[in-house]
Amino acid sequence: MPEYIVSDRDPVFTSNFWQTLTQRTGTQLNMSSAYHPATYGQTERVNQQVECYLRSFISSHPSKWSKWLSMCEFWYNTNWHSAVGKSPFEVLYGHSPRYFGISVSDTVAPVDIQKWMQDSEVVVASVKQHLLRAQQRMKHMADKNGTERSFEVGDQVFLNLQPYVQSSVVHRANHKLDYKYYNPYTILDKMSEVAYKLQLPSDSRVHPVFHVSQLKKVVLPVGEHSNFKIFL
Repeated sequence: MPEYIVSDRDPVFTSNFWQTLTQRTGTQLNMSSAYHPATYGQTERVNQQVECYLRSFISSHPSKWSKWLSMCEFWYNTNWHSAVGKSPFEVLYGHSPRYFGISVSDTVAPVDIQKWMQDSEVVVASVKQHLLRAQQRMKHMADKNGTERSFEVGDQVFLNLQPYVQSSVVHRANHKLDYKYYNPYTILDKMSEVAYKLQLPSDSRVHPVFHVSQLKKVVLPVGEHSNFKIFL
């Protein structure tokens, strides 16, 4: 088991079985804030690639998808990744993979261990540089498309909810064409620089911690009181 796992709040990961398993194995379970898939965007991107691969081969026989997983894994791990500048296979093993159809007579002799260690150090240094550049690119894109938001405990905020989860917070007849923001909700706690805990209705089934991108501060007109309700 890994040291930590980043996941969404799917019932599979919030179940008692999974909680007990991670506790006993010493694995830290880091869950995303409610309905903020960017928290585990890397996993979402990998899933998109896997789905695309499987769709190309088994669209006519979708029930046999599990038989193609090993091939899909090999395909993904032997492809070039922009984040590290190499394929994951080459980063891990220090050489390109042997593709199918290569005979034993085509294999090369084992390399000297000292040379292998030197080559590995070069690969590690190169990977670190590529990862740093990839992080800088990702940060630049996130900063360009986002705005800094900061709130204090006790502030009232608008809350942006997806149509399929609005029913557990606000009861409306048509959620698809409903408002995007609801308020007012009071901030109970600042969980981190980008996550806040809100005081939701007692019968709400939504996790009360939200990313700042889903919150918008309530700015009252001069002389107005806070006991009102607005939908945007």
